[in-house]
Amino acid sequence: MRGYFGTDLQQRLQRQADEWAERVTRTPGLCNAGRVLSCDDVEVFGLEACAALVARDGGLGFRLVPGERTGAITAFLAARGCRIDWWDTFAGSREACLPLAQSIVAPGPPPSFRLVPILPAASEAELERLQVFLAGNGLAPFSRATLAGETVKARFFALVDAEGEIAATSFTYLPHNEFSAFTGHAWGGLAAVAPAHRGKALGRYINARAALAAFEELGATTFYEQVSAENVASRRMVEACGLTLHPSLKSGLAAVGAEKFTR
Repeated sequence: MRGYFGTDLQQRLQRQADEWAERVTRTPGLCNAGRVLSCDDVEVFGLEACAALVARDGGLGFRLVPGERTGAITAFLAARGCRIDWWDTFAGSREACLPLAQSIVAPGPPPSFRLVPILPAASEAELERLQVFLAGNGLAPFSRATLAGETVKARFFALVDAEGEIAATSFTYLPHNEFSAFTGHAWGGLAAVAPAHRGKALGRYINARAALAAFEELGATTFYEQVSAENVASRRMVEACGLTLHPSLKSGLAAVGAEKFTR
């Protein structure tokens, strides 16, 4: 099992996600959100049980929740001193996304950049370096075990520049168990580009690489990502890979306190 990174709360939630990884695979209503335990069916798992996990751990994710349920969930948790932030869901089928991802990836990385697949054999130092990069770009990191694909079926990619510095990252994995309505849906995320390299189409390339891996390596039927309403650049990036805004599904992250947990 690899180590943890970030604030005390972030590290505690990463540890819980890792320790519950096997249990999640056999618990209807739960899924693995990487940086935190998560619920993908509130009706099955129960809102009281969700609140109990937030109280115990300090945070809990919500994946692919019908939009009409978000108000009630927000109010229920707010009454218990928890903040929850919601993101829009962009999703695409294999038929819609795979050809676009293939066309983006086929020419290779942008000039002067090299693609580095992060393998399970990656060193602790290499994985921690990636966690530092993610945190520096406003993203709550995952545990090193998750990034290396030890606790979930996953693929993680980085682009490095001519000096070997990390320029961009992306990640995809299968969060949902066999009981879920979303079995076969791969999540894409941890898409970050270093400030010095923005505007060079790195995000589009590295995100397409994750989508390609989701379908060709993980066997996903659908690829989805979470994007905040105000993040115009990320919305354009995911749309370039064939994803479209889902009319109702939202994903959220609840945490004790007033601070937003991740970008």
